[in-house]
Amino acid sequence: MIAVLRGAPRIAAFSCAIAIICLPIVARLVTGPRGALVHVRWEKSVDASARQRLEVRFRLADGEQLGGSTWRYDLLDPSRGNIRDLVGDPTVEDTQHIDRSRFILVDTTRTARRGRIAYGGMLVTAADRVALTLAAIAALQVLLHWSCTLSLLADNRQRPILLAATSYLVITALLFRNLLLVLPTHLFGELGDPLLNTSTVAWNAKHLPLSTGWWNFPAFAPLSGVTAFTEHLLGAYPLTSPIIWVTGNAVLAYNALQLLTLPLNGLATFALVRELTGSWIGGFIGGLAFAFAPFTGAHALHIQMLMAFGMPFALYGLHRYVKYGAMRDLVWFGLGWFSVMLSNAYMLVFFPILVALWVLFFLRRADTRRWIAIAATVAAATLLVAPLLLGYHIRQTAYGLSRGYSEILSWSASIQQLASINPRAVLWAGWLPTNTDYEQSLFPGFAIIALAALGVGVSVRSEAQREWRRVALFYLFGACLMWTFALGPEVRWFNVRVPPRYGPYWLLLHLPGSHSIRVPARAWLPATLCLAVCAGLGAAWLASRRRGKWLIAPLATLMIAEGWFVGPAVQVPTPLPLHVPPDALVLDLLRMIDADGRADPQYLAVVGNYRVLNGYSGYSPRHIDPLRDALADHNVEAFVPFRKRSDVYVVARPGVEPQFVTWLESLHDTERLIDSGQLKVYRLRRMGSGPPPPLLLPLPKAGETPLTIDVN
Repeated sequence: MIAVLRGAPRIAAFSCAIAIICLPIVARLVTGPRGALVHVRWEKSVDASARQRLEVRFRLADGEQLGGSTWRYDLLDPSRGNIRDLVGDPTVEDTQHIDRSRFILVDTTRTARRGRIAYGGMLVTAADRVALTLAAIAALQVLLHWSCTLSLLADNRQRPILLAATSYLVITALLFRNLLLVLPTHLFGELGDPLLNTSTVAWNAKHLPLSTGWWNFPAFAPLSGVTAFTEHLLGAYPLTSPIIWVTGNAVLAYNALQLLTLPLNGLATFALVRELTGSWIGGFIGGLAFAFAPFTGAHALHIQMLMAFGMPFALYGLHRYVKYGAMRDLVWFGLGWFSVMLSNAYMLVFFPILVALWVLFFLRRADTRRWIAIAATVAAATLLVAPLLLGYHIRQTAYGLSRGYSEILSWSASIQQLASINPRAVLWAGWLPTNTDYEQSLFPGFAIIALAALGVGVSVRSEAQREWRRVALFYLFGACLMWTFALGPEVRWFNVRVPPRYGPYWLLLHLPGSHSIRVPARAWLPATLCLAVCAGLGAAWLASRRRGKWLIAPLATLMIAEGWFVGPAVQVPTPLPLHVPPDALVLDLLRMIDADGRADPQYLAVVGNYRVLNGYSGYSPRHIDPLRDALADHNVEAFVPFRKRSDVYVVARPGVEPQFVTWLESLHDTERLIDSGQLKVYRLRRMGSGPPPPLLLPLPKAGETPLTIDVN
């Protein structure tokens, strides 16, 4: 890179290419081949101390006793010489996964560890990462600074958008690479929130939104109005519902949404920053900073947190409206506001605060017409979602659903968590503190902070960029304000209150409806957007400097690396192997009711058109804990409130305690319908005679308990 700055780009490019090719090869030559899992049976005369010395001699690690004198090892040095010495040693009675005549490995699992030198596996990994980083920097340098490319891009404003969209899509595909080949059957991460959200988009596709049927999500039966227990995800309706109508596959629809949200976040921020700076490079970096910030990886399982493109679109419309005064720009603002209202309940609280701050920064008191126009746009867009908000309020009030002060405080961030990374983060794992609670992992990334500080500093101090000054100060102040909300009602340092003791969120709790949201730390999402805009300002300034532009590619590479996250692709459950009558009541037990943080039962209920007694949601009704206790105590009264309304089907999966299954089969009126080895399905007939009552209970009145479980 120094050679480039000194006018020798060919030498630098050649050196970079040599390093990219040679580093991984040299690292492997130095450290030797990968290890392998082998079995070794020692002579019975070998005691523990002798065995340990032999393990060191033959480079056998991670020993696990399989039985008797047979052990499984990771053979760190699988060279022919070491294997020859191992199988020829008189203390070794037998081996497995080794060809004892040719001294090679056969039919075994290779491991990542290498044993020619200490920490060989770490050396190979480091070499691979350095090579990939150099390749990424080189590619970005060519992309951003090749003179012919720049001249072509200058002639056509659409090409930067296509370039940005392609880049964001490629990065997203790499992040979710283990999901691409199994889109119809697997979800990223786990079967908790992702499967809950998959169930929600499937339910939305089956029912007209806001209809009576739509409000009665098939969990926690026989309660009604359960849709209001969690996010509705109607903001995804235009994308996910048509996919489900055509394919019948809600998992595919959810994954399509997941793969598109990050590029859409990036493109919306790209448009915002390019509008503010006139620089497509600044826009590209701003979009990169928002779409792939570390906070994104922390919330990769929360699709509602990833559906954040409405915020930058709304701000894009506001900035253009102030600049040009055109009504079409108010339409952009209105669409962005409407998208925010339909996508994320938390942004219903936090984003209006940011917009109010924007109005104070950019509108003069004399701009009465524009004040009125913006207020009218907000009112019109909000009026469209008013029936939805009212429906949530009615149902949550009926069930007495709200968040207590201690619960809100427990989901708030502390000051030191600005340096915390989430468990799925890759780059700084082991270097920065890892927060097991991903909600409170607020680390913004060194690259974003560096570019944001540069953008704000240049905007404030440079006369050449004085038109950016108000913009930079607004987004800096907005990021700081949203951070103070993320701290929750009390300002804490390692869970100890520090001055000023109470933050602005404490005041927010005095407003109606504020107790319906649980996680103040999610206010960091609009703060992330503000920092991304500031980073875009810094990148735009660097792009205008002949030597400074060479810093953009390394910083962009670091930005991607800091936001990189990993996670497994997990297969969704398959439908029950029998026909359950429509709207039947089903108790689907994974281990014990609602006890293991998975949404399998209600997903299968949506797919199978029946209703489950248990569920997985943001709220749980009051009768769930007594029901769980009654089932754990093998109390037959647990089934009575449900059997009075309908037959009850019980699904017992392999994880359920055998004692529970034995007790269930001992009941005199239990019918076993299926015993497939993988699961057992039973039916308990409805109690009583005469016509059955309505399946679903009406909404309770204030203070009323709709369902009780007699555990006495």
